Amino acid sequence: MSNNLAEYENHNQDPNLEILFFTSPTSHQPKLERRLLKAIEQRELPIKVTKIDVLRAPEAAEEHNIVACPTLIFRNFMKIYGNCEEELDELVKLYSSSEFKHQSSMTSIGGVSHV
Repeated sequence: MSNNLAEYENHNQDPNLEILFFTSPTSHQPKLERRLLKAIEQRELPIKVTKIDVLRAPEAAEEHNIVACPTLIFRNFMKIYGNCEEELDELVKLYSSSEFKHQSSMTSIGGVSHV
């Protein structure tokens, strides 16, 4: 298993499946990061994960309307604010399923945590 997102980004097999993982120094979530990678790797899914620090890339945070960290954006599917560790396995599975590939809306779920 990859130790971090930087190593994992290079193993993308499907350019249409990408999760943007927005963080900040005050909301660093190593457990969430590990659980996300584990959920993807256990199923051997072709999902690219891109970690973005909102302080180092404020234009990306503004472009995606990031109001809290951590935030996960499952491209063309869902945006989740705050800690979502419990739901990650199911969300990753749903995101990679063929049923999802026919959907194109973005929905916000989950609680909001303040930076």
